[in-house]
Amino acid sequence: YGGSKYMKSPFFAFFKTFYSIHSDYRFPYHQDEWQHLGISIQAMEEGYNKEFNPFLGVEGWHADLESGFHLFLSNLFILTGANPILNYQYLAAIFSVITGFIVFLCTYRLTDKFYAGILSLIIFISLKSNINILGKDYFVPLTMALPFIFLFILYFLTSLKEKNYKKIIFSITILAVLLLIHPPSSVILIFPVFIELLFNLDFIKQGYKKLKLGVLLIPILVGIFFLLLWKGEWQATLGYLSDLLVFEQGWGKEEVTYFLPSLYGWVVTLFAIYGFTIANKMKLKFFLIFAFFSLGMTAFFNVFGFSVLVPYSRVIHYAMLALIPLSAFGILSVLYLVNKQFERNEVVHLLVSFILLAIVLNSQYKLDLEYKKYGQSPIDENDYRALIWLKQNFGSDNTLITPYLMTSAVYPISGNKVISLIPSQMGGGLIEKNLDFYKAGCNEKKDIIELGKADFILSKTIIECDYLNEIYSDGTLIYSINFI
Repeated sequence: YGGSKYMKSPFFAFFKTFYSIHSDYRFPYHQDEWQHLGISIQAMEEGYNKEFNPFLGVEGWHADLESGFHLFLSNLFILTGANPILNYQYLAAIFSVITGFIVFLCTYRLTDKFYAGILSLIIFISLKSNINILGKDYFVPLTMALPFIFLFILYFLTSLKEKNYKKIIFSITILAVLLLIHPPSSVILIFPVFIELLFNLDFIKQGYKKLKLGVLLIPILVGIFFLLLWKGEWQATLGYLSDLLVFEQGWGKEEVTYFLPSLYGWVVTLFAIYGFTIANKMKLKFFLIFAFFSLGMTAFFNVFGFSVLVPYSRVIHYAMLALIPLSAFGILSVLYLVNKQFERNEVVHLLVSFILLAIVLNSQYKLDLEYKKYGQSPIDENDYRALIWLKQNFGSDNTLITPYLMTSAVYPISGNKVISLIPSQMGGGLIEKNLDFYKAGCNEKKDIIELGKADFILSKTIIECDYLNEIYSDGTLIYSINFI
């Protein structure tokens, strides 16, 4: 019982750290979160359908390359019966705690050094997260993918070390699951995996003889994946693949170029540089290759203005993940040196440890802080109550004009449609008209209403047009439309 009590304490401490963005905000925060949730709710209520945009209520095929994430969400809320809107807030923190544990386990098991695992966990907690690079503060496919990345690395490297074919099959299974959840997170691992396998050719040759059938399945799976992306003709399919594989500047809407040492933290970056030599001595080349490949991709984007295979805003995050164990190796090595110099002085040991811990956890980067939050949240409590009231009194078969930042939240909350949608997982509609609506005159507003075939207007301010009837006014205003 006592052990359970002590285990709970760090769990809740970590949870509270990761949950901070929702301490005073109980809804999904990021636009990506709202749209992923909307796709999952569509799967729950109407069936999984890639041919229909539920936010706009129009036909329109979209490639759901993160189907594993959406099916997880939909099944989670079906099985638990939890309110998707009000319980989504906990998922990022829960998965970040899980990731933290697996980061610790991965580093500890591969090095057999407990404190290397603890240091990796601390560095993971300190990683920056914002609306551009995403990360542990938001529950999106990347967040769900993080524990699988480190779980794959653990089993893959362990299988090579132990010459264990069962573990390598399990690691490949993890990689396949990762592909369904978040393709970039599996793609980024392919290069370091390939290089690592080149150092273990004898193991691979023996494995091929034992697992011929499994190897033959690889081209079959590649073929199935290609068929899923087939657009009816080669030119259209190749053009579509190009869009999926080449990410030009501006892809992430809030495109920001970061200086990695400032984003990751100068002190831990210096320790990571020292950790490169330690990792090489420990024969953990995978982390070196992973780090060099990720850093190389960020440099490629900075020089040429586009990235290949993985978007820049994700690569910068993978670069930080790759540096975590290297920083831990560097810090631990320095602590061992301090231990030798001050072998009997525990005060010095504690002082050095606390100084390092304080520096790691309190490093700040101005550019990260600027993109920590939106200038305005997608919705507030008044908006939520208004949308619920509209659903309860007028149902879910309506088209609304709402403030632009609210558009991603309308369908998940009320089941209603909007005239435009912020580009994210989906997008489109009358975006420019939606942006112009609230500053337009009554005649222009009328044209936009007719063009969008809107049934209701939601507004944060009073609209005085003779064809609008105010039907709700608790913080957020709702107007019905009555053209004579």
